[in-house]
Amino acid sequence: MFVSWGERPVRVRISKVHGHDMSELGRLVNKAWRGSDSLTLDSAPHGGWDSVSLIARTPRQRYILKLPVLKGPHKAHPYSYEYEVMNFLRRRDLCPKPIQCDRLDDEFRTPFIIAEYAEGTIPSSLDQIPASGLEKMRQALLILSQLHPRGVQSYKKPSEYLKHITDQVLRSKKGSTGFSPQLAAAAGFFGVTAKELGSSIDAACVWSRRTMHGDLQESNIIIQPDRVLLLDLGSCSIGEPLLDLAYLVSQAEGATHHHVPDGVFKSYEEAAIIQALVPLALMSAIGWSICFLANLEREMIEPEVVTPDIGPRVLGYIHEKMDYLRSILVTRQT
Repeated sequence: MFVSWGERPVRVRISKVHGHDMSELGRLVNKAWRGSDSLTLDSAPHGGWDSVSLIARTPRQRYILKLPVLKGPHKAHPYSYEYEVMNFLRRRDLCPKPIQCDRLDDEFRTPFIIAEYAEGTIPSSLDQIPASGLEKMRQALLILSQLHPRGVQSYKKPSEYLKHITDQVLRSKKGSTGFSPQLAAAAGFFGVTAKELGSSIDAACVWSRRTMHGDLQESNIIIQPDRVLLLDLGSCSIGEPLLDLAYLVSQAEGATHHHVPDGVFKSYEEAAIIQALVPLALMSAIGWSICFLANLEREMIEPEVVTPDIGPRVLGYIHEKMDYLRSILVTRQT
């Protein structure tokens, strides 16, 4: 799962990605490209924090080129899973069509994925999604929940999903001489809370073992006149589809259970189920942010993503979500 820490600072131009200036990157991408028309890369970044995303153009078509946000080398291809999931789901018009998943012919065999560019509105906040958009989104999620992409990761119960998140945080410590005091404190909170939740979360949460998006935030929703398309499907898995809505209403900066727009929940009963899943959604948001900050401290993030304020922003986000989670857990204990 990935997370949004508010709007990404706008860079007018990207000058270098994975050691390549834009001219060299364009040459390498076109060398690997299987299309008939050459691609021209826009140097303005497009998208969120999980990848370095650029628009690639031909005279007739626009595409999205995604490269890893982490520095190489990448032994496993980070987009192969997403490519297969997209290939399956695009047959039901749930996502843009994936075009190519490959590697550049450079020193580190840098992986990339190219998909069709989808026109539409990407909301910047939950409040900006109109009632008609929420209905189309829910319809897309319903269709997704009824499908079973081949080879998709499966979590049999909430505690198994929580363990997956916890393992990611533990892996982020490997190869590091140690976290900063601030990050160590956040990781400590995460570990203690994971243990607390692990003993009760299976009884507290509904878990239908159906397909979920796994990273449902506003930036991964494209609203079109007749449908909603879903983006960034690399966390698609078998679990609980209502966890997607729990994540959607809790992951954004400033989001709390006191403010959820009308139309997100279908009924009081559904709202109660989703609210029970919010702690798990918050643990996912906190865990991924800890991993990002760990990689930032190890200087493993591509410089084009790093801005002077990114570290404090991510840490502030972690503290905000920790406070949100504490308030929920305290309320449940009283």
